[in-house]
Amino acid sequence: MYKYLANAALAAGILVSACGSSASGESDGGPWIDSAEASADIDVCSTFNATAFLEDTCGGVVCHASNTRSGLDLESAGVLERITDAPSMSCDGETILVEGDLEASFFVAKLRGEVPADCGDPMPPLGDPLTAREITCLEQWLLSPSGD
Repeated sequence: MYKYLANAALAAGILVSACGSSASGESDGGPWIDSAEASADIDVCSTFNATAFLEDTCGGVVCHASNTRSGLDLESAGVLERITDAPSMSCDGETILVEGDLEASFFVAKLRGEVPADCGDPMPPLGDPLTAREITCLEQWLLSPSGD
């Protein structure tokens, strides 16, 4: 519990400035659009492709692809439509994504590592945790009206 609180506090500090920095340097591949083409004054999250990120990080054969038993498809088109105002399948009383309210969204709690007791593990459960930049950019995407 203390580990999660400490990580959350650290992430909160980083989150405040993570997407306020400028895009620079070369593309690191994956969900990041070639930042070499982005001007220095463009927000780093503008080079983030959330759908590619979810497919690469959360989808796949075992986890949240369209053909898995988890019941939560984060890989095929229409992710925002599927998760907005949908009840959580792993935690009674929780809503996956509450439109316009990240703090009330179970999806965001899972990404931040702020999972309520008896409601599963933070995501992703395997590999490295998400970076503050990744979480911030996903949160911006979740708040975007079109999901672009």
